[in-house]
Amino acid sequence: MIASYYNNYYLSNFVSSLSNSKYNKTVSIQSYINVYPILNILVQEGFIYNYKNQQNNNILLYLKHFKNKPVINRINLISTLSKIKTITFLDLKKHIMYSKGSLLILSTNFGILSGSEAYKKKIGGILLLKIN
Repeated sequence: MIASYYNNYYLSNFVSSLSNSKYNKTVSIQSYINVYPILNILVQEGFIYNYKNQQNNNILLYLKHFKNKPVINRINLISTLSKIKTITFLDLKKHIMYSKGSLLILSTNFGILSGSEAYKKKIGGILLLKIN
């Protein structure tokens, strides 16, 4: 339970930091081990340019903008400690077919994956984030 609280605390801080500073070119977030797979997915999917570690245990994110508007319009934390949302492979298939432009990030048996990666592996998982 302590590990779950720890992860949820840092994930909610990550979401609020991105939401509050999406119009900036860069944002500094607190570093913790489970944020790196999420950052790699955001780079692969084109939502941020890149990130780099800073000396003060923070990570500097380089946010992407298109025509002076942020690429990340909205980021939502889906699962919380009190309410864990899961998605099956079939529901994931429907989401991918009908929700163009949004990104799901899941926690699966294969680690933290994007919705499209989980779909390719034909698995579901716990919904962590939804990004539009």
